[in-house]
Amino acid sequence: MKSADQIIKEAKEQVQKGDISKAANILVRGVDSYPENITMLETAAEIFMMGQLGPQALYCLEQSFKLDDEGKRATRHFLIGQLLDAESAVEHLTSAFDILTSGIDEELSEKEMVSRVGDVLCALLETYITDLAENLDENEGFKAAVEAAVEYLEDNSSFDLCVTLGDCYLSMHDGDSAVECLEAAWERFETDFDECNESRLFRFGQLLVEIQQEDKAIEVLNASVSYNEDNIEVLELLGSLLLMNNDEDALEICQKGSNVCRGTIRDLQDADEVDTDLIEYFSAFKQRFEALEDHIKNSPEDE
Repeated sequence: MKSADQIIKEAKEQVQKGDISKAANILVRGVDSYPENITMLETAAEIFMMGQLGPQALYCLEQSFKLDDEGKRATRHFLIGQLLDAESAVEHLTSAFDILTSGIDEELSEKEMVSRVGDVLCALLETYITDLAENLDENEGFKAAVEAAVEYLEDNSSFDLCVTLGDCYLSMHDGDSAVECLEAAWERFETDFDECNESRLFRFGQLLVEIQQEDKAIEVLNASVSYNEDNIEVLELLGSLLLMNNDEDALEICQKGSNVCRGTIRDLQDADEVDTDLIEYFSAFKQRFEALEDHIKNSPEDE
């Protein structure tokens, strides 16, 4: 029988190859074989989350806490903080931050701890502005997280955190600070694109639109489409911006969005269990794409 370390190594190798599904399958067997190995449980939870397997990830993390509820392990606090309700999330993410900034994590190296601090601050700030947005100006925890993010970025570069902090400043109606953060994110986008988180690009594009930097937003959204051609939210915003700029690519983008919606609706209708809410969701997008197409086709060409 393979050791726990061998199983974890195999799973991580599959992640590096981009095969999250295979890595998750390896770790399902690993957790069955080593149900009391905390490193196995936490590694499985992290990779399960990459594969959108939230319930399985939550099970592994809950088992980890049952086995050792006092261990100084920031990763499990960070992971479970993304799976629980907002109040519990803040508690766990704050615990992760405290462990990391104290330098007492039992698993991570010093370099890994520094990188993880940025991840934790992103998750913490997102939780505040997404789920606890009321009276943020009076929320001491939120203000402390913003200050920590500013301090972190003085010594470290993080595209994700620059975008998230810019989002926070916009929610606080501090436009100048938001622009400064988003310009720093743009610089990182231009110089270290491979380090930019794919899932953050769409929000970055939205924020650039909010600060009236549409040309940059178009470039960011085009980059996002290069990662995933089927993201209808990205396609809709990109198509709208291209239309505003009278760009000839607008029609192609809108047609692509319509086609994605049609294909997805067909698949949903053919499923064993029909999800009417999802069908309505994609149908609404399809109608908007078709309206954009009609507008483009019926617009008079420039002389």
